[in-house]
Amino acid sequence: PAAAMMADLLVSAAEQDLDPAVQRAVRSAVAAGSGADPILAFARLQRALGHQDSALAALRAYARAGGDPGIAGLESARSLAAIGLPDSSVRTYLAGAARPGPAGRLLYRADIGWVATPAEMAAYDSLTPDATGRFVQEFWQRRDVVALRPEGERLAEHLRRWVYVHDHFRIVGRTDGAQFNDGPGAMGAGSDPRLAASGEVGTQIDPWTMLAPDAFSLIEGGRRVLDDRGLVYMRHGEPDARASWGGSGSPLYAGNSTDTHGCMSANESWKYALPTGTLILHFCGSRRLGTTAATTLVPALPLYEGMFESRATLDGRYMQIANMLAQLRNRQYLDSMNAKLNRQGAAARSPDVGLVVSPTTVQAFRERGQRQLATALRTDTYIQRYESSLKPVVQLYAVGTPGTETARLLVIFAIPGERLTPETRPGVSGVIYPIAIRTIAVGPKGLDVMRRDTTRYFRVPEALKAGAYLNGMLELAMPPGEADVRVLLTQLGSKAAAAAGRDGMTIGTPGSLALSDLVTGREGSGLAWAHGGDPVALNPLDVYARRSTLELYYDVSGLLPGHAYRTSIELTNTGGVAGDQVRVAFEDKPATTVLHVRRSIELKALKGGEYRMLVTVEDAAGGSKVVRERTVNVRE
Repeated sequence: PAAAMMADLLVSAAEQDLDPAVQRAVRSAVAAGSGADPILAFARLQRALGHQDSALAALRAYARAGGDPGIAGLESARSLAAIGLPDSSVRTYLAGAARPGPAGRLLYRADIGWVATPAEMAAYDSLTPDATGRFVQEFWQRRDVVALRPEGERLAEHLRRWVYVHDHFRIVGRTDGAQFNDGPGAMGAGSDPRLAASGEVGTQIDPWTMLAPDAFSLIEGGRRVLDDRGLVYMRHGEPDARASWGGSGSPLYAGNSTDTHGCMSANESWKYALPTGTLILHFCGSRRLGTTAATTLVPALPLYEGMFESRATLDGRYMQIANMLAQLRNRQYLDSMNAKLNRQGAAARSPDVGLVVSPTTVQAFRERGQRQLATALRTDTYIQRYESSLKPVVQLYAVGTPGTETARLLVIFAIPGERLTPETRPGVSGVIYPIAIRTIAVGPKGLDVMRRDTTRYFRVPEALKAGAYLNGMLELAMPPGEADVRVLLTQLGSKAAAAAGRDGMTIGTPGSLALSDLVTGREGSGLAWAHGGDPVALNPLDVYARRSTLELYYDVSGLLPGHAYRTSIELTNTGGVAGDQVRVAFEDKPATTVLHVRRSIELKALKGGEYRMLVTVEDAAGGSKVVRERTVNVRE
């Protein structure tokens, strides 16, 4: 019984205490044959010591002894990730999620809590036990779709991050906090409030904090386990750049007379270059988390000249502030300026010094830091990094009849020649450009309803130069219903890529009057869609010369044979140029339920610019009506 109680305590405390006495206690509990829990404690101990093979063997023994299959699966996945087996770790993780017991469900809840939104956590809590596996699988699948990654890659990265943060960002020491000037139990003012409640490390977290999505991930046995860097790393991974400063001195601004965050003891800044913008996050020392490392998120750094100069590689604006601070090094002038600031409530300017750091500048930096901190804690990312962009022109079309085998997705692209790297191969004349194309259609639930990976090898007589383009087309089956389509183009063997997409793509509802996308092209463009042996002209650059002819193709389905239908085609200048438009109208009495329409439209009457093309098809007797539109660019 004593061994069983010890094992239960050790499982709750996880890997925090690894001194020899605790190791002997774990082994004694296992030797006493006290059920599955001692074996789980032993497995976690072995993993913490870096003995991953022993940990995996112990987890298999834990499962055989009647342990929770969910715990066995998730813990084994972490060990497999630690030894560099991402595919096996993903399979094991998902297998464990498919059949967890009550404790396993809690462990999976804690694990997805690292990155889940409050709505996702609420959805997880409402699941029936047999729905856990599907939920967890779709949870990670959505993140693969967002990042345009192969299925399972985001989960593999999540497991790698878990191993990394437990190796690098665990709270392993305590200090008295005297060097931080932050008072008993104080914390960096900008730290996530979900992580700042309750007393010092080692005490039970209060109920409000436990409602946070990631609370169980950060808490083990009632103790805070990881510092704020671990939370950020789990959400966004390795930063693109880091910076720190190990100098000393006094801050050069009256509002920062003391180092309230412990930044002088330890400081570090991380930069993430994301598609939505750049994130720069600051970490400083804090007594709250019990170490002298840069553990705690803060919204802004104190105004030390060296502190800001060290961040110049992250953002040039930090160097501007550092230069301003350099002009305030004269203590006598600083004192007089502070006196004026206190009297006037604004920045003073001296004939001797042209630049000062105004309260407005300080507040702007702090507010920007607070916004970026909030963004970092509410989102998660796994960005694909490339050294350069292919900068393609990409067009996406949904054509055919909705709900039938004729429904097609056309992916048309043109890549500038100077963006590509030519390859030569023995025995092959000319040069080769291998292009990988990943196409994902995302349904209403955020899951991929269609995914295709294709590689095309283009051979041309000589390397493409500036002004020349590599044109291509991909034809895929279009899934039913509405979908957001994403395309990733990558040149194999190089570090160049580009992503494009279009939301809300659909042909229409089966059985009703429906109009496909408007496919525009021009004869002689060098690219055509071999549609049923009758080629449809395309225009990969998606721009038309004045006085040229635009070839238009679209499908109309859901027609009633013998009924009259009116069609109008309009091109109107979006810049509001009066009279700069073209309008064509005609009437048909189709003998079938589907029409494949081709029209040639002369552009010679247009003045040039951006035009809105609007195609309207309606039953002449009244009733059903469908409209499609797209943008047409006409240039001199």
